[in-house]
Amino acid sequence: MSAVTKKALDNMTRKSLAEIAKQRGVSGWHSMRKAELLKSLNRLSLARKNSKKKRQTNGTNGKSSLANSLSLSKTICQRIQQEAAINHQMKNISTEEFCGPVDRDRLLVIERKAYWIEIEWQIAHKSVERARAALGSQWHHAYPAIRLFDVTADDLDHPANEHVADIPVSGEVDSWHVQVPSAEMSCKLEIGYLTPAGKFFSIARTTKIAPFRKNMTRPLISNGNGKPNGSSNGTNGNRPAQKQKKRTHSLRTSYLTDTFEHNGDEQAAGNLKFELDAELVLSGITEPGAEVLLHGDTIPLRADGSFSIQVPLQEGRQVMPAVAVKHNGLEQCTIILAVERNTKKLEPQVFSSEY
Repeated sequence: MSAVTKKALDNMTRKSLAEIAKQRGVSGWHSMRKAELLKSLNRLSLARKNSKKKRQTNGTNGKSSLANSLSLSKTICQRIQQEAAINHQMKNISTEEFCGPVDRDRLLVIERKAYWIEIEWQIAHKSVERARAALGSQWHHAYPAIRLFDVTADDLDHPANEHVADIPVSGEVDSWHVQVPSAEMSCKLEIGYLTPAGKFFSIARTTKIAPFRKNMTRPLISNGNGKPNGSSNGTNGNRPAQKQKKRTHSLRTSYLTDTFEHNGDEQAAGNLKFELDAELVLSGITEPGAEVLLHGDTIPLRADGSFSIQVPLQEGRQVMPAVAVKHNGLEQCTIILAVERNTKKLEPQVFSSEY
């Protein structure tokens, strides 16, 4: 493949860059963003240039230069693979690899402080895959985030869910500290995936979290050595530091709120009946007195030659030839219509009845 300048690469679309990366054997190209593809291709191009210079300088030692070039290319590919694996790990918020099977997604509030809320989550791998399927092509640019809602003015007659902020999180941990603007604010939290276009796919959420009170009883949950879990020193003022590794034990029970727990209305979770069907409406016009056939069957015409008919839209691809025949039978015209239906039912999500 001919060489491409850095300027030309910068002007290319992500799709074109991905095709070049594929041809040049860049590992993990399908999940890379445009900036990552540019970085990988520029590295590979620089490695090839350096290899070419070495071959020209050491003409009598061509085999050694080639070996060094191949070794450098291999090292670069290994680094790209490592970076791709790290990006995947940071994006994957499933906790099953560290905490075992998850029967239900949960977002738990551990402690409410004046301006900070400590939360933990338990997410199944199938929920991450459901988000991937729902976001489609936007998945490659989406990132895990916690969405904060202000529900201070919430009541039964006038529910209020004012979107306050989106906080990016990492898949390397299973807990986070969320900053709230006011100690008097009642709030709710959701965890899921956010796209650059602002589309948010929610996986789990909390119920209403009460405002902070000075006399609020704070939990001291032992980790087995007599010390409370989750305590950390501030890094900026009194801001708590985020945990660096996922825990290997099950998540603790929240003292402020329970999310996605079974109650009388939720015991039949997964039994919600929901079906979706589709029909195709074909309409057109021909000469008055002509005959129109679809799959050999005559379609009734109106006085002006127009027609409209509903046909079932079956799953998969359908090819429907329509034929119009002149009233004297001396001329006919054929139009072939091809349509495709692809229906996919995602796994149901069960939410708390208090939300």
